[in-house]
Amino acid sequence: AQNVELLKNNDLAAQEIDGVYQIATPKNLVWYSALVNSGNCKDAVLTAKIDFASLDGTDEEGNKVEFKFTPIGSAEHPFTGTFDGQGYRISHMRVDDQRADGAVGFFGMVAAPATIKNFVLGTSCYIKGQKFSGLVGQSDGNIEGEIHLEQLGNEGTVEVANQNAGGILGCCMSSK
Repeated sequence: AQNVELLKNNDLAAQEIDGVYQIATPKNLVWYSALVNSGNCKDAVLTAKIDFASLDGTDEEGNKVEFKFTPIGSAEHPFTGTFDGQGYRISHMRVDDQRADGAVGFFGMVAAPATIKNFVLGTSCYIKGQKFSGLVGQSDGNIEGEIHLEQLGNEGTVEVANQNAGGILGCCMSSK
């Protein structure tokens, strides 16, 4: 339901050029995550550095509330497209998902023929989960083919309560 509401918000939508979404703001990225997680996986490129601090807010008492990002791709709808960061840096991206069954990261679940490349999560980023956590939480080995992770960096923190933490890939499942 949250994804449907996000997709209806035209202020968040990323521009599409030749079938590739142009991600220029943190709001574009939130919208893109909702798009992929609703089953519409499309290719995307970053066209600027992304700083999620602009999405932080305050609660009723005036305390700072950090925005929590929803990973791109889920077990139901894994990311299978191409995401090219074009050398840009992402900062203040925070994922905190303590569900026991979730793959947690900037990308949650990915599957063939996904290609993710050319960006860095900065030192202000953190990823926390129960298991399968990293820049990419988990690859799905039930789909034939390969995923490609190229020229990626994670300078932030990855924390898990149980198993499989990785800076880039939390867990690689394979049917072979």
